[in-house]
Amino acid sequence: MKSGVAAVLIVFGVVGCTQRQGSDIRSGTLTVLVTESHLPLVQLMAKEYHEAFPGAVIEPQGTTTRAAIVDLVNDSVHCIVVDRRLNEEERAAVESARLRVVETEIAQDGIAVLVHRGNNLSSMSMEELAAILTGTTGVWNALPASKLRGPIELCLTGKNSGLYEMAARHFFKIQKDVPVAAVAQS
Repeated sequence: MKSGVAAVLIVFGVVGCTQRQGSDIRSGTLTVLVTESHLPLVQLMAKEYHEAFPGAVIEPQGTTTRAAIVDLVNDSVHCIVVDRRLNEEERAAVESARLRVVETEIAQDGIAVLVHRGNNLSSMSMEELAAILTGTTGVWNALPASKLRGPIELCLTGKNSGLYEMAARHFFKIQKDVPVAAVAQS
């Protein structure tokens, strides 16, 4: 069952990426730029697709969300798998390049807040998280359930990642950049 679902997903992905005159989803080579966090899944789907259609070679390559979108806009690649929708700036670039881009949502994200095991915080409201992300709350003692004192140090993925975009622009409508103590790889 799992293989069938993966094959169906990759077929839809390849069909969406090969809508050119004379294209055939059963043969040829397609390079797909994939957000690092999704790369293992897309590699598995590409392998299963190749097993079903030996004449088709799908080459997933890991990259950042922003780099994949830039390469798509610059017509360096015809198919990307990223972790967010295009933002306004990217949509303007697509329009300026006169490209026809089809976005297909295959999943929705969620946010997990991880704290050190020495922190007694077992839950946090969206309002409390928004206050941390906007810089309104910068110390643990502002959250009584944590039982800690001292500064809150954020570790997020980079500014051009889907997680950052989702947290900063969609969940919390943050207008300025989120201050982070460390930037994690996606």
